[in-house]
Amino acid sequence: MNKQIERIYQFWFGEISDELAPKEKQQLWYASTKRLDKQIEAEFSELLTEAAEGKHDDWKDSAKGRLALILLFDQFSRNIYRGKPQAFAFDSLALALCNEGREKQQDKQLSLVERLFFYHPLEHAEDLPSQECCVELFQMLAEQYPDGAQHQAAANALKYAIEHRDIIARFGRFPHRNEVLVRPSTKEELDYLDKGGKRFGQ
Repeated sequence: MNKQIERIYQFWFGEISDELAPKEKQQLWYASTKRLDKQIEAEFSELLTEAAEGKHDDWKDSAKGRLALILLFDQFSRNIYRGKPQAFAFDSLALALCNEGREKQQDKQLSLVERLFFYHPLEHAEDLPSQECCVELFQMLAEQYPDGAQHQAAANALKYAIEHRDIIARFGRFPHRNEVLVRPSTKEELDYLDKGGKRFGQ
């Protein structure tokens, strides 16, 4: 495996066992500490810029390489640019990588935990067809892994995918992004947020 791809993998997944990552890695995925953000910025911001410029397009030839690009565009970008519009600037690149990879069936070459993140750009997309697709894929994984920790991971991912899908079905976008993206919120969106509506990530 390419050393840079391996570096991304080791940081995000550690040693994958029984198709899952260690608990200490799972805990960092949705953490929003300044320390973690700075660490990811220091270690991966240059790589993210290079990837956005197409300098690592050859990674797409392998399933793991494509996933490494997805992680840069869909996950690390949110840490590096937290609270800024650029946090979402790479979403279209991540979504294209996901969809093209599924067409090539590269996702089928990966373990459960890898596939959960391979499909994440669909969950972050502000369009209903992508959201519906994400729910279907996570439902499929929950059925494919009917027992134990693997099922719990897939079922948990499905729960959040449904929550994301329902927000897009209602608003057509994620209201919690409006402030960062300098988008005016509707009265309904403000009411939703004021009443404790879901705020994912940013």
